[in-house]
Amino acid sequence: MDRRQRILQHILPGMKGIEIGPYHAPLLPRSAGWDVLVLDVQDADRLRARAAKDPAITPQGVASIEPVDLLGPAHRMAEMAAAAGHAPGSFDFVVSSHNFEHLPDPLRFLQAAQQVLKPGGVLAMAVPDKRCCFDLLRPRSTLGAILEAYFEARQQPGFRQQFEGLAECVALVPGAPAAAPGEDALRGGQVRELLQELLLAWRQRIAAGSMPYRDAHCWTFTPASAELILRDLHFLRLIELELLSCSATSGGEFYLHLRHAPGAPAASRADHYAQRRQVLRRIATEEDAYGSLTAAKAVRQSERRPLASWGS
Repeated sequence: MDRRQRILQHILPGMKGIEIGPYHAPLLPRSAGWDVLVLDVQDADRLRARAAKDPAITPQGVASIEPVDLLGPAHRMAEMAAAAGHAPGSFDFVVSSHNFEHLPDPLRFLQAAQQVLKPGGVLAMAVPDKRCCFDLLRPRSTLGAILEAYFEARQQPGFRQQFEGLAECVALVPGAPAAAPGEDALRGGQVRELLQELLLAWRQRIAAGSMPYRDAHCWTFTPASAELILRDLHFLRLIELELLSCSATSGGEFYLHLRHAPGAPAASRADHYAQRRQVLRRIATEEDAYGSLTAAKAVRQSERRPLASWGS
């Protein structure tokens, strides 16, 4: 099963959906017959102009950029879809590839996704594993931080997220393949030396009383840490999205599939905390010294277990 098949494993031709920020590489192009709306924060003309200046994007890639139907941030997809004439619960799927980690308020995005999805509809996401990219030195994101962003109704990356995204960013070797978890992911990469500049910029933005929107990896995940957050959110009844599957890391990313299950009971308290202990053990394994190939092997083996085996 290739990458595209893994992301779209619950999505069939004839279904109606939304693809978030596909840019020049749509997984579900309308030109191939898919019934899909494109959501982006920029319109197609701006996206094509940006892509045309990028030497890494071919003319074919520029031509593959499709019209944007829902123009705005992903956490507002439900209201944008409604304004475009689509009733709540009209869609079979939402697809998001390397967007979740950029969202200032991921919980509000999940709630918007469930609003547009039919009962049984699927949210499919590809998410980078922090251990395999420039975020490898950053700590994993936590439920508390996700909830903080939600209660603040955060609209853009915060000062801290922008600071950490650059202060602890590892400039990896251009063109080098993604490292497997547990390998020496630095592989000649360098930690950027920007602390003084970043502190000055932070102070200047506070003094100005405003901050321009600057994209960042707001959140950092591993497979188990993402599962923990999603299961906790469902247990707390903050989302009605049940976790169908979370894959092992492949090519520097992992794949999440969630099903809209309105009214479905959350796990019992006893079952949830038993499962939670299991996933916390997996997180501890993931966070073992990243240079240990033994730890990496244990991570890969634990990630192969089916979700149904948790707590057994």
